Amino acid sequence: MTATTATKAATATTATTTATTATAATTDNDEQAAMRLRVKRLVYIAAGGRIKEEDLGSSDTDLRTIGLDSLSYLNLLEGLERTFGVAIDLDQEEDHSFLHTIDNIVRYLGRRSTAA
Repeated sequence: MTATTATKAATATTATTTATTATAATTDNDEQAAMRLRVKRLVYIAAGGRIKEEDLGSSDTDLRTIGLDSLSYLNLLEGLERTFGVAIDLDQEEDHSFLHTIDNIVRYLGRRSTAA
């Protein structure tokens, strides 16, 4: 193999790797966006009509400030467990801040799915 052929092969491999990485990143973003929508819907359902879906427009809104109470959080936990197939044991979680925002919940579920 000549130096030029080796350079072309290396360039082609780099381009393929870059395209694969970009596709994986897009897929991850799509999956996160889909998960974020599912979590928003679960929060809305868990609140039992006490909040408006518009209140969930921002994924970093603190759910405690828009009206989620303890019963709503129990409903949300049950919905998350059923929808995403995870068991959430609050006694085992040192930090409960993962339940404060939709973004935190999505990150938590992402960590749980990669750990499984």
